[in-house]
Amino acid sequence: MSRNEHNDELDRAVAAVTGEPIDRAIIASAAARVWERLSRAGAPAGAQGGAQAEERGNAPASHPAAGAGLRGCADFQSMIPAYLRGELTPARAMLIEDHTRGCVPCRRALRQAREALGRDPARSDQLRFSLSSGGAPAPSVQSRRMSSLAPRMRWAAAAALAAALGAGVLWLAQQVLPTLGGARMARVERIEGSLYQVSGESSFPIGAGDAVARGEEIRTAKDSRALVRMTDGSLIEMSGRTDLSLAAGRKGNTIRLQRGQVIVQAAKQRPRHLYVATDDCLVAVTGTIFAVNHGTKGSRVSVVGGEVRVTQSQRDTILHPGGQLTTRANLARVPVRQEIAWSGDATRYQGLLAELTAAAQAIDQQVPAPGLRGSTRLLDLVPAGTTIYVALPNIASSLGETHRLLDQRIAASDVLRQWWSDALGTSANQERFRDLIRQIGDLGKNLGDELVIAAGPVSDSSDSAGSPGTSGGHSGALPVLLAEVTREAAFRATLEQEVAAINLRRQAPGTAGAPGQPLLRIVDDPSVAAAGTGSGNGADGRQVFLWVGHGLFAASPSLEQLAQVAKLRAGAANPFVASRFHDRIAQAYADGAGWLFSADLARLVAARRGSGQNAEHEKIAEQLGIYDLDNFIVNYREEQGGGETRAALTFDQPRRGISSWLAAPGPMGSLQFFSPDANLVAAFVVKSPVTLLDQLLNVSPQLAAELAKAETEHGFNLRDDLAAPLGGEVALGIDGPLLPSPSWRLVVEVYDPVRLQQTFARAVAQANQELRAAGRPQLELREERSGGRTYYSLLGAQTGQEIHYLFEGGYLLAAPAKALLDQALQQRASGTTLAGVAKLRDLLGRDGQINVSALFYQNVAPVISSMGQVLPGRPAGAGAAPDSALGGLLKGPSLFYAYAEESRIVFAGRSELGPLGRNLAMLTGFGAILGHIEQHRDASPAPAQVEAR
Repeated sequence: MSRNEHNDELDRAVAAVTGEPIDRAIIASAAARVWERLSRAGAPAGAQGGAQAEERGNAPASHPAAGAGLRGCADFQSMIPAYLRGELTPARAMLIEDHTRGCVPCRRALRQAREALGRDPARSDQLRFSLSSGGAPAPSVQSRRMSSLAPRMRWAAAAALAAALGAGVLWLAQQVLPTLGGARMARVERIEGSLYQVSGESSFPIGAGDAVARGEEIRTAKDSRALVRMTDGSLIEMSGRTDLSLAAGRKGNTIRLQRGQVIVQAAKQRPRHLYVATDDCLVAVTGTIFAVNHGTKGSRVSVVGGEVRVTQSQRDTILHPGGQLTTRANLARVPVRQEIAWSGDATRYQGLLAELTAAAQAIDQQVPAPGLRGSTRLLDLVPAGTTIYVALPNIASSLGETHRLLDQRIAASDVLRQWWSDALGTSANQERFRDLIRQIGDLGKNLGDELVIAAGPVSDSSDSAGSPGTSGGHSGALPVLLAEVTREAAFRATLEQEVAAINLRRQAPGTAGAPGQPLLRIVDDPSVAAAGTGSGNGADGRQVFLWVGHGLFAASPSLEQLAQVAKLRAGAANPFVASRFHDRIAQAYADGAGWLFSADLARLVAARRGSGQNAEHEKIAEQLGIYDLDNFIVNYREEQGGGETRAALTFDQPRRGISSWLAAPGPMGSLQFFSPDANLVAAFVVKSPVTLLDQLLNVSPQLAAELAKAETEHGFNLRDDLAAPLGGEVALGIDGPLLPSPSWRLVVEVYDPVRLQQTFARAVAQANQELRAAGRPQLELREERSGGRTYYSLLGAQTGQEIHYLFEGGYLLAAPAKALLDQALQQRASGTTLAGVAKLRDLLGRDGQINVSALFYQNVAPVISSMGQVLPGRPAGAGAAPDSALGGLLKGPSLFYAYAEESRIVFAGRSELGPLGRNLAMLTGFGAILGHIEQHRDASPAPAQVEAR
């Protein structure tokens, strides 16, 4: 057996032994005893009396060499001179060596002490004073020597044996989970170029086969790569100029990425996790392949296989193969191919994505998307006072068919089999997932085409919101689930079977269930059941009640909710039907409902209005029209190759305040100044800028007073000189090369260009007056006539920036270069503009509107593809065509737009499907839910907590 194979076998053995869970109380107690005895037993002979005196409550000194224990870095550092002179006992020397291995400040102090002692041995006593926490003189060497050689040797041998045994227990107690081979956590497998260990001011090269200890910082050089295998089996591939260290913790090992790029092939970790921590996010996995790129602007996380959970700003995001997340808004997404192209395994990674994409496309062709629903009988059955209404299509058959087709592909592909194993983890989890899909299919095949979840108070009465008599002490929203039943007898038989199995598992020994308290309870008559319990809910508030009757299935933690639903099903009048919220939802069905979410904002906002907590804030909210909010409805509808999302924000009166600033849909002439190849364009129409300014100043008298003072000092009027000359249309975009500087364009509608230019000239003159007084370089405003037009340029001598602009066709057109202005004018004259291309119009939804109030258009795929040609790490011979495995990520272009109507604003957008497609992404989502039951039982550590380990 080779040395490497022997090391791997030893690592696995150590991991298996140390991975056995140990009671925390036992560990803490053992660690405290071992540490105390080891630090006391290892004290010099002259210190023993001091230690005993301290136990009697009369400690004679605070210096750790003469005291009983070591309490911190200051105590360890005070013993460094004696350690260097060889005067410490073997036990104390072992403590120093173990501590300085994992403590950077103490290791640095040890190095400095060695250097000082080497330069001037006479300074050793002075050095002892500088490192001592108490500043008291250390005992002399003679006072710590034993009276004879033989007793000293016997004591040293006994102390060494005790130290060896105690250190082993202490090591196990401190780490709880394996640090694998003492402080060792990884081994360098391969290096292309140079790899260094960095410690303070020093760095030295390390080679293949060298160990990487806990807390040691390693860094690759420029144009270098390294492969590091952790002792848990995970592989870390480091790109050039990558800096990281490793840490061990109770919940798993952590890769602390300071900067650079890594690709991690995480070994199976359950029930633990492997983490990658940067200063702005935390990535948690249990076994998958993913890349993390961390630099000045932020972090980018890309997934090749399996599932990744990214925690950022206390928000969790789940990513699947082909998925990507960036931590900053100004950090764009890029093809995953670009993030992994530098890897030695790039071909294998891209092969996995290609197979996933092919499987997803084939499944989507065979499994149709759920149809749109034009109406529903369930809307009239939700309880009165409902404030949240969610309607989902019944996807039971789609999930079952998708799983069957995926099984066929997994059987024929080792790559997909490995991916699915990584996604679900253990074979037991895979079997549980299979059972879950079967259960959903058995129940769903006897239900109607949708499931509805409604939440809100039990009734409109005041005590229904949370009085003990009606809701069992619960406050806030009480949910109820509704679905129509197509075959009641078959559904009830299946339901009873599944409920019995779930309750049996919950009440099994070792689970959280309470004996005699089933989680699910089927009731025959909700009204009778509620009257019999004397309360609307179960005894502990954790039961869910189920009712099947009259072609309806209902579930809720409140028996009163079920009783109300049963009465409505029997024909009782429902006040909810007469509400505006009901009418808005009904209209969404009439337009075609897919995945529907809606909220009664009027009731939710009214709950906070008039609370008296901040009268000034309530006044401002009133002036801005916040209290006019009525409803919010989001409807996602799946279509061929993608999906459309429509959202409507409605108001209980004509829009006013801030919501009225967006104008009604109107023509956008500004789009004529952008080419069909524009990458990003945001355009919108607003009401008169004068009106916006007046409303803003009316809301804030303080701002109005400050503005009036500034106008008096500078001699201009913001309303008349700047706002009045402007129209109500603005567009800003990127249209052209991004390097060496972005080719941005700004287009603003202008009614009075002469006055606006006079305002610009006056502002530049006043700015130059202040710059001149401060002795700083001034601005230069130039004017040039060319081709019958007047070109203006504003130059900043200090910054070197230029802004060029002109007035054309009722618009101000600005760009960073005069050539970009000419290009825009030529395209407009030829008619080859963004406004005239079909790809923009085709992205707009089918409705009666001719124009929009606002839009955001993006087509960044060509830019990213072209940049990939010149970025380092691109595989040789790679063509310009987008990677087939990632085509679903950036099929672009895409468009988001809005319509501002009298009493509502409608938002809409079109999106493309990712590599997993529609059905496979939905299936893996259910797999994630199942995995998280086991995986995320404990809250994941925050980045700050990981750093503290």
